[in-house]
Amino acid sequence: MAHSKRVFLALAASLAFSTSAMSMDMIGNCELTGVKGSIPIATPAKAGQLTVQVSLPAPIWWNGDTPEAIKDGMEYCMAAEIAWRGGYDKLEVVNSDEQFGRLCRVISLTERRGYKQVEILLKNSHVLSDRGLSKIFRIIEQDEPSHWAPYDEWLDANGGRRERWWERSVDSYIHSELLFLKLPMLFLAPLARRARFADEEDGRAEPGAMIVAAAH
Repeated sequence: MAHSKRVFLALAASLAFSTSAMSMDMIGNCELTGVKGSIPIATPAKAGQLTVQVSLPAPIWWNGDTPEAIKDGMEYCMAAEIAWRGGYDKLEVVNSDEQFGRLCRVISLTERRGYKQVEILLKNSHVLSDRGLSKIFRIIEQDEPSHWAPYDEWLDANGGRRERWWERSVDSYIHSELLFLKLPMLFLAPLARRARFADEEDGRAEPGAMIVAAAH
């Protein structure tokens, strides 16, 4: 009798586990946790699915050397969750270096602009009069080229184009707006200052209040 009871319990547990596994929502090898369609994506690139453009290979993030082989990875599973909550149960990966090339150009532009700023500062008499500050900027001057060189090398090795005049113009405009408009407004405008961080009280209720809340 006891043996039959143990067999029955084992079968019941096995059935419950298999039923739970069968009901699990998946895209590829990724378990989905959100509610399907809770954050709709109105106009996907292709109807009925989420399409993601990536530069491969990208192990850990996208596990596989070809789009068809990828079924998991950190970013793949994030994209799968986005697709699911957007209302789709299909995720298509497209291998393209176009967006990554654009990113490389933006980084290179930004870092080269920073290097020019360092060169200007190292000609400033106030900076040169401070040995410590001058030393810091000299180190930055030596190190800064390594911040853009890998991206330029990738563009050259993969047939990517360098930045064009209009991209340099946009970069200059954004930098000028930040330097001459947004930063002065930030410091000069009479803004109300917070006395504490916005999330400072998150999850920090008094123990007694938490017990009362749990009891209810």
